[in-house]
Amino acid sequence: MSTTAPNLWSYCSSLSSLCPKHVPVAKIYAELRWPTTRFTGRSVDHKLGCTQGLGPCADSVCHVVRQLSTWNEFLVFIGVELCEGPPGQLSLQCLHGMCGYTCSTARERHATILVHWLLTVHRCVTRVELAESVIPNFSTYLSLYCDALLRNVSIKFLKVSSCSRAVSRSLFNSVVSMRRLESLECDVLDLSSPGLKAFLNSNATLKELSLTKAISPTTPPAAVGYADHQTRRIAPLLRAFGPESALEEITLDFSSFEAKEVKSLLKALSLNATLRKVNVEKLSVSSARRLCDAIRETGTAGRVHFGFVDVRGMDLACLKESFAEFTKVSFSDTGCHGTRTTLECLTVLTTCTHLKVLNLDIRTVVCSAEASVLSAYLEQSHAIREFYMSFDISHRALQKVLQGMSKNKSLEKLRVAKMTLDEVSAAILASIVSDSETIWHFEYQASSRISCRFLLINLARCLVSNTSLVSLNVTEYPELMKYAAAAKNFVRRNLGLVECAAHFVVSTRSKHCAEAFERVASSARVVARVQELAGESSVDRAKLIRKASQWLLGTACFMKVTGVVKNDLSWDESVEYRERLESLNIDCWLHVRKFIKVRDVLHWTPPTFTRRRRRATLGARRFKRPRLQ
Repeated sequence: MSTTAPNLWSYCSSLSSLCPKHVPVAKIYAELRWPTTRFTGRSVDHKLGCTQGLGPCADSVCHVVRQLSTWNEFLVFIGVELCEGPPGQLSLQCLHGMCGYTCSTARERHATILVHWLLTVHRCVTRVELAESVIPNFSTYLSLYCDALLRNVSIKFLKVSSCSRAVSRSLFNSVVSMRRLESLECDVLDLSSPGLKAFLNSNATLKELSLTKAISPTTPPAAVGYADHQTRRIAPLLRAFGPESALEEITLDFSSFEAKEVKSLLKALSLNATLRKVNVEKLSVSSARRLCDAIRETGTAGRVHFGFVDVRGMDLACLKESFAEFTKVSFSDTGCHGTRTTLECLTVLTTCTHLKVLNLDIRTVVCSAEASVLSAYLEQSHAIREFYMSFDISHRALQKVLQGMSKNKSLEKLRVAKMTLDEVSAAILASIVSDSETIWHFEYQASSRISCRFLLINLARCLVSNTSLVSLNVTEYPELMKYAAAAKNFVRRNLGLVECAAHFVVSTRSKHCAEAFERVASSARVVARVQELAGESSVDRAKLIRKASQWLLGTACFMKVTGVVKNDLSWDESVEYRERLESLNIDCWLHVRKFIKVRDVLHWTPPTFTRRRRRATLGARRFKRPRLQ
């Protein structure tokens, strides 16, 4: 990827050759040259390539980072958005909450081409998510997405979800050529794919692999011996678990494998010192028991991490006594708990004080007594980190649950589904999310437009001062897009600020990161993100943040990081000492710094004039008449 943008007509011609029926050259050329957003009438400039690292500072960010709102007004028509992740790096994410939105074919085509442009021209895009169920006409423009992945050299994190088997295989053929990929997440991947084993053998950069739905080979067991068939089924994964693999973390759905296959994989894990973490997807209680036995036999305890354990009514007794190591529980109310009522089940669940993640999916209407149990549990629990609730409930009972939730100080992720919100409940829920210093992910699956409208209006109003929420997923309706865009702009802002601030504390002392750190240094999410980046549990996060704050307060450091000076402060000898900035004592300088922020120093912007304009300007200067004295 070069720093200059490709010739627009040549670029359009190359796209037309990939999709001749759906991408006419003249139309897409006009769409790229004179585009305006539907909502604000703004446009993007295709004359510039990726400007990351250009300008006076080597760590300067690309111009797209400062135009995210404009780009997202184009990309929303295919259900994707751009967000800033690590400093100066962009991620392309799917909007899974979009509901019933339709637009013209031209806008979908234009947005698809913009995605191709981003992936082939801008090296600042390092994270990409592609979902066939979210992106409209994904299979129609599949060749464009495959070509973009094939030509890209900057993507480090790729997620492919909700794709059919044929689409997944086509995308994977392009993924094989990606040599900088560090994380791959694919929910549908054929284990018999000829390129999978070769990819795992040759790729030296891949650190994380997630295969949540591994498809078995089509060869029937009768064609070969059972043992040979079993070896062929898990051969690529045995390579990933092998001692030569560079993988550090892998996620699998063990329900698609038999007990002997699971034991073979865990034996391979015991011989691999680099593979530190194996995440297991949702399990039943019986499957969890068998997996525990296999872990004890292979000696891989501590390296296998369980996902949700799906609990039924008859399993609740053993949950508290024998399964203390399971901290993630999913309780699904199917209407048959033996002799237990829903209230009894909830009472047992809420006495499990070791639970960190609780998912409640109740089919019946939750009554006031059950709401009181949940409210008391949420108010008193100090271990719960993630809480998902999906059930019908009256407005008064819901307010009782929310009252207990508002007093919880440990909750980090919250998901609400099925519930109808009135104005009061929506306002309370929005205030809980916006006022919390720990909640960083919130998801609401609306059951009606009016509930979604109440919630989005309150979120757009309350999130102005919030700096903790970095992930928001709310069901979106076309008529509510204005409120959803307002709320998501704050969330995208928080994500970029938190990422940049954490990188400033750990390593990157750039102006862009310093500006973010100055705004959100006291945010709890910054503290958590610093811990993730540091990678060591013993690191004193508060000490690192204090050290970064003191560094930024210094005169020389402030001048250097903002770009006022290149290396250090220096003064001409003719300037009197009392007039020099360095003569200020520390107390005076700190008083001055109260009124001067990093963002007050203007950013460098690349020149955008064309050669023709410059010639016209030079000609005007050359023949300009001298003014009379």
